[in-house]
Amino acid sequence: MTKIEFQKSMGILSSYYPSVTISPETVKAYWLRFKDCDKDTFAKACSKSIDESEFYPTVARIIKNMSCDITLDKVTKELSWVISLSPGQSFSSTKDIHPVTKRILHKLGGKTSIGLMDSEKLRISITREYKYAIVGLVDDKPKIGARSGKMNIGERWVNNEQNTLHRKTVQQ
Repeated sequence: MTKIEFQKSMGILSSYYPSVTISPETVKAYWLRFKDCDKDTFAKACSKSIDESEFYPTVARIIKNMSCDITLDKVTKELSWVISLSPGQSFSSTKDIHPVTKRILHKLGGKTSIGLMDSEKLRISITREYKYAIVGLVDDKPKIGARSGKMNIGERWVNNEQNTLHRKTVQQ
């Protein structure tokens, strides 16, 4: 998701909760958590959060609203099915399993790797990776971009006429 797409969804949230003032730190925390998320999934989760509560949604609420299309039990069943396939037997990762299951399978090293895990280690690994996979995160590590040599000494988020958030950065 791009910053503009993120700002659009956050602007919509802000327009539904006009009495809530969002600090720059809060916006940054939301951005860091959801920047690698699929824009449509994030927008749907924000919309569902608006429908469900009279209070501004927390990160946890938005994540919960993203996760509702596949449960942890279903992911576990799909991975068990993949493990049960005999060597040489193939499956379509786009047709036979859910995209969240596909992400977890990839993150855990593929069919062979998960097949070698004992059931308890597999259950723990699936549970750990599930919360990241539902929001579309490939890796939870921060990414280092191009550096300009300038240092940000402050940020401010403001709403404009179109209810989109814009970041004003003060540089040194």
